[in-house]
Amino acid sequence: MFSKFKTLFKGRLLKHVVGRSLKRDAPYRQQRVRSILVFRFDRIGDMVVTTPFLRSLKQALPHASIDVLCSRINAGILRWNPSIANALVLQSGPRVIIQLYKFRNQYDLVIDLNHSVIWRDMLMIRFVNPVWAASVTKDGRYGIKGSDIHLYRIMPPGASLPDKRIAHMYLNLIKAFGATPPSEISYEMYVSPAEQYQTLSRNNLSTEQGYWLVNQHGGRAQMRLNDVDVRDVIKLLLRVDPTSRVLWASSPSTYAEIKRHADKFFRNEGRLQIYEPTHDVLDMVPIVKNAKGLVSPDTSLIHIAAAFSKPSVIVFTAEKALYEQWQPPCAAWSRHIFSKNKKSLDGYSADELLKATELLIEAVGKER
Repeated sequence: MFSKFKTLFKGRLLKHVVGRSLKRDAPYRQQRVRSILVFRFDRIGDMVVTTPFLRSLKQALPHASIDVLCSRINAGILRWNPSIANALVLQSGPRVIIQLYKFRNQYDLVIDLNHSVIWRDMLMIRFVNPVWAASVTKDGRYGIKGSDIHLYRIMPPGASLPDKRIAHMYLNLIKAFGATPPSEISYEMYVSPAEQYQTLSRNNLSTEQGYWLVNQHGGRAQMRLNDVDVRDVIKLLLRVDPTSRVLWASSPSTYAEIKRHADKFFRNEGRLQIYEPTHDVLDMVPIVKNAKGLVSPDTSLIHIAAAFSKPSVIVFTAEKALYEQWQPPCAAWSRHIFSKNKKSLDGYSADELLKATELLIEAVGKER
């Protein structure tokens, strides 16, 4: 009984306090929208998946300046994106309140892309105090649906989408601005020629010789390929394609481990290179862009690869609902392999991974 009362109380608090109409609220007039702030302060993959929405938003409201409130980790994805004016990094701790008050009354429209009812996002919108707030369709929480919250004057049509991918859910909001979203998803990634040259040179890579990109680690400890399987994939790539190199991806937290594995398995192999990691996500973009193909677990790299239509072998968990939401668009050859566990990569088939890698080499060879 107490739990039910608590849920009811939270729902009423969300709806009637945090979720009430904005002070500057007025009937929506699209021609009055001159400044927009989009909330996207989470992970790298989330930002890549958002790029089709940002492109369509700029096309729907070409007279408006679009800023995106980012996280430190995903802001680099937008560095050269032509659809936005500024990528603003969300501050942490008490500084975020100061930052939001600096934004106060500066934006006509704030767009919340979180598909759940989140009190934090709603409170942040109240701090910014735009004229209008928009949101994608929100799942219910505490007995309250997104459509029940007066804060969000602009929401997409309520009809269910035939494609369950998150990118399509974002694009559905474009209809609320009187435009027709594209039927096909196409991610956007940009990198300057100078940055591309610097990254490839630092990693001693040549686009003429060509290289394969192999990634072992996902964003969580449970999302990693087994050491021996990565070893076998690399050996296969080196053997079947003797003119190319292999780049073993790493991050600041995994570089030392991967270096140990490389010294153990490939001590005298000159065609194997370990990626020299940096803390700038955009540094990895030219690496993916110029690779012949990618072998990886489900992580942000697969979305970056999709932006450049890179042939890929990807290992996913057995969670069907998440796969349907986050699977990348398949503009290039790809093979998707699944584990037997919904929360980890436990139980994927090593034989299937090697067979898919063979097919990857064959498919890229035919394209070239």
